[in-house]
Amino acid sequence: SGLFIIITPNYVINMSSYPVPDGLAGEIFCRLVYSKFFIFTFGKGSVLTITCLAVERWFFLMKPSKYKANFNRRKIYKYLAFIWLTSMVTQGYKLFYVRYSKRTCSFIPLSTILLNKHIETAVITAYVSITFFCPTFVTWVAFIHIYFRISKYTTLKENRGRRRRRALLRMCAITSLVLTVCWFPTEVCYIINQYGFPVLNFGTPFREFTVLLALANSFVNPWIYAVSNRRYRHILTLFFRSFYTSSS
Repeated sequence: SGLFIIITPNYVINMSSYPVPDGLAGEIFCRLVYSKFFIFTFGKGSVLTITCLAVERWFFLMKPSKYKANFNRRKIYKYLAFIWLTSMVTQGYKLFYVRYSKRTCSFIPLSTILLNKHIETAVITAYVSITFFCPTFVTWVAFIHIYFRISKYTTLKENRGRRRRRALLRMCAITSLVLTVCWFPTEVCYIINQYGFPVLNFGTPFREFTVLLALANSFVNPWIYAVSNRRYRHILTLFFRSFYTSSS
């Protein structure tokens, strides 16, 4: 996400200063990069990954007997493949609402492609629901259920386990809270904009701020893990140490 924030026009580099390639390369650039296909594929992939993390924690704590069967290494790879495939598919419409001409990229209104403003509104509402509202709802339901279940532990041995579980739960809950705070404004604006609010149009300062806030979520997540989880910090330190050693 950080890489594509840099190379996607109008975030760090203004479109007027961006060297759009010529020919087929320019067509590919407009459809994949200028259209924000890649940057939002990674952003939405982050949302779905956090949802998967919440479901995984729920199984681990609430259904331990079924945990290994549902979250072995092979199935985890399948879940991750499904997450990224879903992210790419839901962003697929971005490939078709851009136009390339004379080394210049431009957007085509979705209403022109869908032929009807009402259809456009329905499609956008469904898109936001599938890629944000539903995953966020599942995430919070899982964590709230876990929280109330953990609160019932009473014995000393269970209290020790509860402290460990709460530390992990706290990390997951903070991640989910930041996810909600970062993505909620831009997703709501995306829907409300369909009903005619100029201040929420793409390109306005407020709308650009909400988009950047959403994309910042992917940058913030690793820091949350590092601050909240000692094991994560240890493994991250070993990773950078080995990377530095191999580079030297």
